[in-house]
Amino acid sequence: MKKVLLMGSMMSDVYGKVTRMPKGNEDFNLLEKKTRVSGSALTCASILNGFSFPFDTTCMIGTGVYGEPVADYCHKENIPFVRSEDTAGCTMTLVDVSGQKSVFKVPGCEYEVDEEQLLQLDPSEIGLVVVFDDILTGGSCDELLRALEDLNVPILAVLSENILGVPEEVLDGLFALEPSLFVGKEAMSVLVDGETDLADLADDLYEETHASIFLPMDQEGIYCRNVDGSYIAPNNKRVNVDHVIGAFVTAMIAGVDEKNALMFALHFGTLRSKGLPTAFDYEEQKHRLVEILKGC
Repeated sequence: MKKVLLMGSMMSDVYGKVTRMPKGNEDFNLLEKKTRVSGSALTCASILNGFSFPFDTTCMIGTGVYGEPVADYCHKENIPFVRSEDTAGCTMTLVDVSGQKSVFKVPGCEYEVDEEQLLQLDPSEIGLVVVFDDILTGGSCDELLRALEDLNVPILAVLSENILGVPEEVLDGLFALEPSLFVGKEAMSVLVDGETDLADLADDLYEETHASIFLPMDQEGIYCRNVDGSYIAPNNKRVNVDHVIGAFVTAMIAGVDEKNALMFALHFGTLRSKGLPTAFDYEEQKHRLVEILKGC
């Protein structure tokens, strides 16, 4: 089996409680602080790990108080990453005593890629590249797009609200590589104007890009538009889209066809939504994949 290459971020996500929300660059004291490991590529990496499927990442993890917890976590979970000597940033959520919330980013190296690593990538070993849009907001986009062109392997681009920080020329360069697009509704409204119906937006985006489009629709499933037409992979349960993306990537690299991969991913996401992340039986899901492949 060829491996999946994940191009995205892994970082610290800091939650802090404050008496009042700071203004501008004003200093503030935290009444309470919690830190967890987060980032666009983390869930997909964890799911591929759970299935014991081969994968690699271009995720840069820096030094400092925000970088060390992420590096420690990845070492513990056997998630590959690139160590940087630059300082790591984080995302920070502040909540004051009245409940007002503010989310902002402390910039670091997590949205960059290592050019030397890109040059060493072997396309014969890679079956799929998953590009998360937050990595397209950094300063290494030219190197990243050149690497994708040189690899010449299938690409799945995951587009979310982070697309607001992606330069238009970078998006054009990505679309020129003909990726499949897993598009959140926030990103869809940025990419296509004029329609209110999400399915119509997806159809319009397909006409513009001729890319296979996957659009999660709340408690309806995933709307799909490709060269063969359109369909909905149905699901009326509330699921975490990151879980669905991770399971979809897993099924696709295993050789499952698109429709069955989506149904597998939605079923997986439904199971995970029931509070099973620590006792989740990956062996059972591996067996389901085998049965799906037998029926394909």
